[in-house]
Amino acid sequence: MKKCNNYMLITGFLLVIFGMCLWTGKVMYLDKKTFSSFENRNLAIDPVMTLDGLKSGKYFKETELHFTDHIAARDWFIKTYTEFQMLSNRTFVNQKYIADDKFILAEPTKTNNQKQLDQSVKELDELRNHFPKTEFYFMLAPSKLTTFSYKYPPYVNRGYEQKNHDYFVQSLKNINFPIIDILPFFQKEFNHEELESLYFKTDHHWNMKGAFYAYEYTMNYISDHSKIYKNDTVNRNDYKITIEKPNGDFIGSWNKQLYGLIKTPEQIPYVQSKQNANVWDDYTVYIGPVSEQSTKITMKEFFAKDKHQPSPTYASAYQTDYSQVNILNPKAKNKLHAVIIKDSYADATYPLFAQNFEQTTFIDPRFAASGNITKRLEELDADIVLFLYNDSSTGAEMYQFNNGQ
Repeated sequence: MKKCNNYMLITGFLLVIFGMCLWTGKVMYLDKKTFSSFENRNLAIDPVMTLDGLKSGKYFKETELHFTDHIAARDWFIKTYTEFQMLSNRTFVNQKYIADDKFILAEPTKTNNQKQLDQSVKELDELRNHFPKTEFYFMLAPSKLTTFSYKYPPYVNRGYEQKNHDYFVQSLKNINFPIIDILPFFQKEFNHEELESLYFKTDHHWNMKGAFYAYEYTMNYISDHSKIYKNDTVNRNDYKITIEKPNGDFIGSWNKQLYGLIKTPEQIPYVQSKQNANVWDDYTVYIGPVSEQSTKITMKEFFAKDKHQPSPTYASAYQTDYSQVNILNPKAKNKLHAVIIKDSYADATYPLFAQNFEQTTFIDPRFAASGNITKRLEELDADIVLFLYNDSSTGAEMYQFNNGQ
């Protein structure tokens, strides 16, 4: 009887192992995913065997990574482990901190980026000098990590977010590059509760309410300092902020990396003109250059058009990233052309900035299709160039203005 039980146990174990192998093989070669939406990264591809790869051991490392990225039930295993970490009251789970009120923050940056920031400031200065007749401004949006460092437990090292922020601001001031630093304005204008209403709890972005106040401060700064854009200040009393409930759970980017395990209500703010709620609707949007080859739609068809889809994201609530977007506003009070070089924080601002200029061009340098930024600016012949980056956008790719075609 004992011997029979042992055989049954061994047979069962081998069947499980064999079944997992078959399942993994099916996942790897028939149902293979190329991207993990939960981790927001590309999964490993099938490695190519070469003699050099075999000698160096690179092939075996790539094979191991390929196997672990595509093993059967991988998402279930990771989600289960994530739940276990949360139940164990870990400070950081998947590099995320979850406050008592379910407000999610990433783990603070442990890297001093001052060397990279020095190079970034140099690139900005060279770009500005290349266009002596164009006005340049830098709007530095405060990331969640910088804005809400007070929410971490006292024992957590705050990292380099604030230090990198301050170093970058001072470096731009040292070369007299107009810097519009939103963080001090936010901290002075709003208490903690009000600040938290300007950002999504479970996403790494601000919402349109936060974007609007930053836009207001930025345009009033430009109006005060510009030689060509004058007497068109923004008055927040001319606008109303409405709050809409999403159709289902809002999918925050940082909650997605926690496998959607954080359940907290998110609301989506929208900003409209009090006098004419539809004033932006007929602006003409080109997804790409202003040409017949680009998709041409109205602002109503472009901005927040997917906000009612089930389980919306930041992108569907407002809009997503493109290599280039042009917005034409025939009702503008001037004939100016502004170019906004951006990261994803600008996606909640498309109609806001578009109302101030006859043409507004948004360029995202993270796209290869954006090409050589210097060359693009030469072609666009802009009157004003505004950088709109959040203060965690310190990567070299954001400041390489002479790459590409």
